[in-house]
Amino acid sequence: MYCTYILFSETKQRFYVGHTENIDYRISRHNLGMVKSTSYGIPWILKYKEEFTTRIEAVHRERQIKKRGAGQSARLGGARAVVRIHSSRPKT
Repeated sequence: MYCTYILFSETKQRFYVGHTENIDYRISRHNLGMVKSTSYGIPWILKYKEEFTTRIEAVHRERQIKKRGAGQSARLGGARAVVRIHSSRPKT
């Protein structure tokens, strides 16, 4: 299962959007400073995630969120982290 996620840094007041197959591992890498693009904003808090059955869907959603703006997308979920699960439908 793949997911697109939005992280928020309270120290820098910035959002980060990404996709991964293992969200827990990926967030831990962000918070350990092992990801160059997010090492400046530790700690990162998961604000939003959507799950997909394929990587292609997760990447597509990540691009949509980046075009819209991560802050606007994260606020759609209110104060809680939103999880949406999408499954690919077989083409007929």
